[in-house]
Amino acid sequence: MAPRNFETKESSGPTGPTSPTGKATVSKNALVHGLSGRTHACLPGEEGPYEQFCREIVQALAPAGIIEQSVAEDIADDRWRRKRAVAMENALCSRIAQEQPDPAVPLAAALADAFLDASKGLRTVALYAHRLQRAIEKNTAYLEALQAKRKASHAQAQEEAILLTQLAEANGETYNPEPDFPSTGTAGEFVYSASEIARLIARASRLGDAKILFANAA
Repeated sequence: MAPRNFETKESSGPTGPTSPTGKATVSKNALVHGLSGRTHACLPGEEGPYEQFCREIVQALAPAGIIEQSVAEDIADDRWRRKRAVAMENALCSRIAQEQPDPAVPLAAALADAFLDASKGLRTVALYAHRLQRAIEKNTAYLEALQAKRKASHAQAQEEAILLTQLAEANGETYNPEPDFPSTGTAGEFVYSASEIARLIARASRLGDAKILFANAA
């Protein structure tokens, strides 16, 4: 899976620096921390771990079709960015602790001061981590909704295929699925397979026999 570059939606008004110098600074910051959706999720030197991480995330999400695949890749990229944000936040906290000049000052107070000091970077990293988590949750919910719809459509198409196949067999005919189930698999990615339908029918028949047998035994 190749590193991807995210496009951002246009805003209805200014949301950041408007001067050329300010814009250049913000752009440089994004490239430095690599947390913004405006930059590649993968920074130089991260290619191997990034590829493996995203591949495993996408496989675990089990997308089907180009839309689900795209959403799954978005989730994987954002999870990689959030993983980086957490590592950066931990590194910043460790640095602040090491640079704490007064041992009498509680570490929590030093971290709070650093959070309020924009130059320390802690607040920026925390903000990006929060935004990434929200994006992950939103896209995960969207993917789950897409998958639920697809699976319901697939289950309905499969049930109809079984019934139509059984009807054809009862009439001494060979069922032709092409008019009802095109090979494109548009019904929840369902693609008619005579061998698979035969297996499902046989399994249902065995289950029915088993239920009758054990019901009588009870």
